[in-house]
Amino acid sequence: MLPEKITISIISPSEDDSVYINSTLRNAGITVQSVWSKNHKDCISLLEEGNLHLIFMRTKNFSAQDESIIDEIKSVEKHIPVILVHDEVNQKTLTITLQMGAHDLITMDFPDRLTILTCRELGSYLKAKELYKLRGEIDNYSEQLQTLKEESTLPAIILIDGIIVEANAIANTLLNSDKNTSLFTNPILDFIHPDDQILIRGALRAATNGNFSADEIVVRVHTAKQGDVKMSCLLESYVHDGETALRLCLREIQKAKLVNGNAMQLDPLTNIFHRKQFIQSAQEKLQNRIDSGIRSLVYIKLDSFKLLQEELGILQVDKILEHTANALTETATKGDIYGRFGSNVFTILCHKGSQADVRSWAKHFQDYLSSNPCKIDDTDYPLTCSIGISDWQEESDDFADALQRAKNSSNDARNSGTGNIKVDQHFQEVTQQSNDFDKEWVGKLKKALVQNRFQLYQFPISSLRMTSRNMIDVYLRMKGDDDELILPNVFMPTAERNNLSQSLDRWVIGASIKYCQANPDSKMFVRLSKDSLLDKALLTWTSKVLTEHKVPTASLVFQIVEDDIFKYRTKLATRLHEFREQGFEIAIEHFGKNPAHIELLEDHPIDYLKIDSTLIQGLTESRDRQKIVKALCKIASSKQIATIAEHVETADTMAVLYQLGADYMQGKFTLEPEVILGSD
Repeated sequence: MLPEKITISIISPSEDDSVYINSTLRNAGITVQSVWSKNHKDCISLLEEGNLHLIFMRTKNFSAQDESIIDEIKSVEKHIPVILVHDEVNQKTLTITLQMGAHDLITMDFPDRLTILTCRELGSYLKAKELYKLRGEIDNYSEQLQTLKEESTLPAIILIDGIIVEANAIANTLLNSDKNTSLFTNPILDFIHPDDQILIRGALRAATNGNFSADEIVVRVHTAKQGDVKMSCLLESYVHDGETALRLCLREIQKAKLVNGNAMQLDPLTNIFHRKQFIQSAQEKLQNRIDSGIRSLVYIKLDSFKLLQEELGILQVDKILEHTANALTETATKGDIYGRFGSNVFTILCHKGSQADVRSWAKHFQDYLSSNPCKIDDTDYPLTCSIGISDWQEESDDFADALQRAKNSSNDARNSGTGNIKVDQHFQEVTQQSNDFDKEWVGKLKKALVQNRFQLYQFPISSLRMTSRNMIDVYLRMKGDDDELILPNVFMPTAERNNLSQSLDRWVIGASIKYCQANPDSKMFVRLSKDSLLDKALLTWTSKVLTEHKVPTASLVFQIVEDDIFKYRTKLATRLHEFREQGFEIAIEHFGKNPAHIELLEDHPIDYLKIDSTLIQGLTESRDRQKIVKALCKIASSKQIATIAEHVETADTMAVLYQLGADYMQGKFTLEPEVILGSD
């Protein structure tokens, strides 16, 4: 399945080519953002930013200049699909196209061929990127395995409240000059360089709070024989004699390493990632969620660079840039991704325990620059920089936006004087607004629960195979103080943030059971929030209410959102089997948005598969969507899983779904939602 947002570039002297390609793809159900340009340089700029999925290029006579443009494109992104546009497609022109390095050739006379080639090339390109990502993960696993093998030979120290309570022999030899004494009762900070103690304090605080997971910081450790030695320091939770403690492992390093790469990925002057590779590596890193701590983008701009350039000259000033890159390499921690982003701009994606730790690192980098001046022709040049920081929001952020916020913060820092640090306040303001909203709505929700001011609405699920089951999808509504009807998208986010979603879910379950008591032939589809899904007491409570009302367990189907079941699948490994053992059926909601999630059907006991509305909308016109829906129905049928199409709104869609093998449907075409249980 193609991503929701696809960006293509059309290089052509005529905008008509762009209009035709764009409209053809949209008519086929492929949503694209197209960028038309007369000059291929504009396309190259987009490609360097990592924002393109496919390139169309108009050619008149398959010239050497066209081939040169293709070579330039491939030098930036080797696997990006390039499709040539010409007035004639035959064996000869196709052969020339492939010899030039393009992927295929189209003409404007055959829109179906344009659509098929687009889907084929995009699919191949995205698979290649997935394989690249998988290879990176395998390299990472290999590195972790090697670390595990080496760990037994590392200096290891056990800390409680920053005090050493135990150390292995290697640690004692490393730090202790007197073999006859122990490190016991010594503060760990006594062995850390004063300039680096702020990093250790922050890491200790984060680790104590459970926010320092599998990260390493680089500090200078005072050793017994070698004096101050730069070492990698890993902190993790530990239990010592029944008490909560921290385990600290040390490893001597020469430099903090970048992710695996080769010289082609590096800026030739500074020997760190260039702009394009930084963007690509950072975006790939951000696709993997973190369990704790925060990620931040840091934008570093050298102060007074133009003055230095005028004073030193164009060639000598390169030493300033090399020196700054070395400082970045010296101070970055393992797992950080960093590079030269522009002339005198450097960027880094880091993972720390808290925002305070990110600021501490930024201050540490500034101090390192000022205390280690760049020496040119026996003259010291102390350097300062303006730093902007933006925190990455896992659920809602966009890489370009986060980078822009960091850049804006760096500009703000520079405008207020040299050597300053500014943190973007956008999400702090959003969080404050959310907190203010929650203060108001938590009270409203609790009051509505006490006064029973909720309503249950039904959305019937209709059979496409003439079965007689009365299946009902239920939705929750809240009545306000003035009896206005409030939709769940208003109050549910507040409920989830403030541990009220379980109470609302239980209200819905209880109300559904009451309805089934009065309507014994009904089967109610009830959504479970993340908190209810992981609530071990839910099954016992639900079974008790069912018994009290003499309603069979089979009357309830618990619905789980595809993303939730995938995100928590490790925790749900036995949980969903418990649902099945108790007699409850399970439905996956909004299925099909992510093709990788098909494995859920193998791992978990599923009874109903609700196909997401993004596949149903435009189904009658999109062959691609029809193929996907048909494949889902076939896979589900082979596993005795019934399929339900969401948001069906036309008779044509219903007819197509029947032909594709779907079992049920729901949507406004069948019946508008109506209240089935109001407030008492």
